[in-house]
Amino acid sequence: MTGPMLNHDRLKQRRTEGSRGGAGWKPKEGENRVRVLPPGSKYLAAWDQMEDIAIKFEMHYFRIEGRQPTEVTRCPRDLKQPCPACDAYWAHYKSSDPGLKELAKQIKSASVYLMNLLDINNIAAGIQHWGGNYTCWDKILEIVANPMWGNVLDPANGVNFFISLTPANRSKTGFPQYSVTPEPQRTTVMEIIQQIPDWQAKLDELEDQMPPMKSAAEIQTLLDAMKVPPVAGGGRVPAAAAGAPRLIAPPAGVSPVPVAPAAVQQPVVLPAAAPAPVTAPTPSAPAAAPVPVAVAAPVPVAVAAPAAAAPSTVVTGFQARTPHYDPGPQYTPKIPDDRRPTVTDQGHAIPRCFSDYGQHPQGCPPCPVKGACQMKMLGVA
Repeated sequence: MTGPMLNHDRLKQRRTEGSRGGAGWKPKEGENRVRVLPPGSKYLAAWDQMEDIAIKFEMHYFRIEGRQPTEVTRCPRDLKQPCPACDAYWAHYKSSDPGLKELAKQIKSASVYLMNLLDINNIAAGIQHWGGNYTCWDKILEIVANPMWGNVLDPANGVNFFISLTPANRSKTGFPQYSVTPEPQRTTVMEIIQQIPDWQAKLDELEDQMPPMKSAAEIQTLLDAMKVPPVAGGGRVPAAAAGAPRLIAPPAGVSPVPVAPAAVQQPVVLPAAAPAPVTAPTPSAPAAAPVPVAVAAPVPVAVAAPAAAAPSTVVTGFQARTPHYDPGPQYTPKIPDDRRPTVTDQGHAIPRCFSDYGQHPQGCPPCPVKGACQMKMLGVA
């Protein structure tokens, strides 16, 4: 299997941009040996088009006393919709009440990174889907994005990973601890996956593994069951207005922060001089016990530290966009309309949207401002 090489520079960039698991494969306590596969079949012939090894989404967990299993939902903000759980988190996460502060921490969204993989210790399960956490995703992507390793995801000539799990009851932190280590030798798993019916189609099932998204009213019902109090300034979301945006301000001074085929043979270890870019699949050896081949470890590549961002200043020449979210005539802005400046470049008045608060709680997708609110950026708030 041949094709363009990985775009290592883009994968490095994705790692710098990033940040708990969903349904599917779960690592067992101790050492797990896996082969990570591309997040879609199209990349098998277009490796240079792959920008990530996983599909990322945000998920909320609602642990309600006496109710099993834990309720989960994909965060509506993934689709630019209002989320009562996010609103409640930002309203209470710095509460002076320890119990309320803990509740806020429980409903905070967690990032999930869905990946395709083979469990080398359970190859009869075929291609599985793993909702890994940030730690595992980041370490795997670090190796994948390193050109010294070549294409580690190539089923015909790639690299396996050891994922070790220390459970929460045995870790020093009280939380599960993970470590990820690549094997030094390259192997092929083509003879394994080719025995899986429609194996390439299995690679395209990642998006189907994301949990369904609950409505705002359903999320509010779960918050009520957890006894999360109403958020200041906005109240609870009534069922009739579940689809309407909520005007909730984050805490003062806090900027919101923008988850079995028939028996098949074991993988065959391929001899290799060293981890290096691979342009063509290497023929597999006859079926036999894997024989590891010692190779030189990849040479670390020094990476320059990113330049520090320039301090924010008052924005001039703001490029206004339409349409903007407007809360309606019942909303009383903190900045009166007669003090709302006009953007001379475009002639658009600053909209009565989230200007008194911030972009993230209000969710205004068309707005190009990614930092503080418009009024603060313009120096009038």
